[in-house]
Amino acid sequence: MSEHQAHPGPASVLRPTWFEIDLDDIMDRFNTVGVTAGPIYDIRDIFAGPHYAARQAIVEAPDADFGGVRMQGVVPRMGATPGRVTHRADRPARTTTQSTARSSDCRRPSAGDSPRSA
Repeated sequence: MSEHQAHPGPASVLRPTWFEIDLDDIMDRFNTVGVTAGPIYDIRDIFAGPHYAARQAIVEAPDADFGGVRMQGVVPRMGATPGRVTHRADRPARTTTQSTARSSDCRRPSAGDSPRSA
């Protein structure tokens, strides 16, 4: 029997079926052999995660089209001034139209303009 077979390392605990094991089993195996590890979350895990919910990392903001939209909360959340999300960003087309209308009132003077007519 080889030294490796007699005393398998942490990787040996996981290697045979790495992609066939669910996350809880993988974490149990890591904990059994003393490996410090944590899962890497995908977006489904983040939206379902109790830690994210407790920290209000995902919040719902009112939306005229959908009723509500889930989005990133305020980070960091300070004790005295935690901040809050009150609405989602406006639609780009509407914002662009409003910005263009405002900026058209502020034209640059041309060479022939007097300082007062600009």
